[in-house]
Amino acid sequence: MSKNALSPADSDLKYHLIDKYRALISGRYEDVIAHIADTGIDLEPEVAQEMKDFFLTHVYPESVQRHKLDAAFAELGNFVHNPQLVWGLLGSLPVAIFQFGAQLPAAIRAGLKSLEAFTAATGFEAQLLQAALDKGYKAPLTDAQFLECLKAIPKQSLNKFIGETSVLFSVISDTTLLSKTILIMKDVIRRMEAKPKVYTKNQIAAIGLGLDLMDRGYALLEPYDEQTKKAIIEFIASTEMQFLDSLHGK
Repeated sequence: MSKNALSPADSDLKYHLIDKYRALISGRYEDVIAHIADTGIDLEPEVAQEMKDFFLTHVYPESVQRHKLDAAFAELGNFVHNPQLVWGLLGSLPVAIFQFGAQLPAAIRAGLKSLEAFTAATGFEAQLLQAALDKGYKAPLTDAQFLECLKAIPKQSLNKFIGETSVLFSVISDTTLLSKTILIMKDVIRRMEAKPKVYTKNQIAAIGLGLDLMDRGYALLEPYDEQTKKAIIEFIASTEMQFLDSLHGK
């Protein structure tokens, strides 16, 4: 379901559902953070709070911000599902490897994994909206109605979307590789901007979204040692798994 196909009422419902899900994320992480000493995860509550705030600000922003970003979000799928588009912007492979180093292929894959966090969100939202429409719900939904919509999404699809959170933090925690990815994406954007008749503003903005996420992720995680980074990944994965188990009645 594309954004353009939505009626004003359905569009309002979509953004209401986004805000409901953000509130759910915030609530479940606050609960875990408040009792993090009991989880066995060696992570300071302040660091865990930073991770939650990073996700809600830069990966799954509030609906007001999403209105501004949706055109770029819509373009991201083209790059995620057709990685040759990014490869093609780097010119010849030998020259690119000389410029960016032997880690080039791994850095490209890391960049695409970061972009997948956005595309997974749009697919999830389409399914969530369809579930609400099928049930005849209108904004505002109660918490119980919202959970019904979540449970109506196929388990495999929901697991994939939520799992992307853990994958994203795993990717950005490798700050050495991430620094290479940032350089590559900056070069990609430079080449796109040099061809305004070939690449649209929304396409450039789509890659810009990914670059901004990587830049901010690097600034967030680079100061921490490897032990803390592993604890961060464990914290995210554990929190998401607990939520999935509770949703599916385990």
